[in-house]
Amino acid sequence: MKKIDEGWHSEIFLTEKGTIIKKFKDKLYKNYEKEKYFLDFLSNYGFVPKMISYNDKNLEIEIEYIDGKKFEDLDLKEKIKYLDKIMDILFLLDRLKIEKKEMRRPYQHIIIKDDKIYLIDWERARLKNNPSNLTQFIQYLIDDRIIDIDQGLINLLREYKRFYSEKIFNKIKEKIKNILGNRKY
Repeated sequence: MKKIDEGWHSEIFLTEKGTIIKKFKDKLYKNYEKEKYFLDFLSNYGFVPKMISYNDKNLEIEIEYIDGKKFEDLDLKEKIKYLDKIMDILFLLDRLKIEKKEMRRPYQHIIIKDDKIYLIDWERARLKNNPSNLTQFIQYLIDDRIIDIDQGLINLLREYKRFYSEKIFNKIKEKIKNILGNRKY
């Protein structure tokens, strides 16, 4: 096994089988349990890596290795290409009342492989009555100057946070398309 990354909660090792082992640091059992729970719960939706096995004693999870491109490494045109699909996933998470807690800074948490989107690192996720995955991600888009700030969009986001309705969500997507269509590059 070869160590390929380390974060606040865990170390990541690439195995000879082409999978990864995510080994959580001692005393971070809750984070380990969250990662395990959300990988399992979301497994049928197709946007999380497959969990292959786990070891509760060693706080290790063996996961499918997604050897793709991090969202932060995409150029502007590529980021815009995937916005619709990413927003669909975030809307689903909001409707499932799951907050990922990383969408304000999604740089390394969104991976693109073979034109498919994966969300990784679920150890900070939580169940929440009023999650903010979509609103956090749109704030990131504004902060990173991918889209321009727009009062109409802000009003739609406020309304979205009250109801999480598909109708409002579709209006948000349409508004973002209009903002991008009017942008000069």
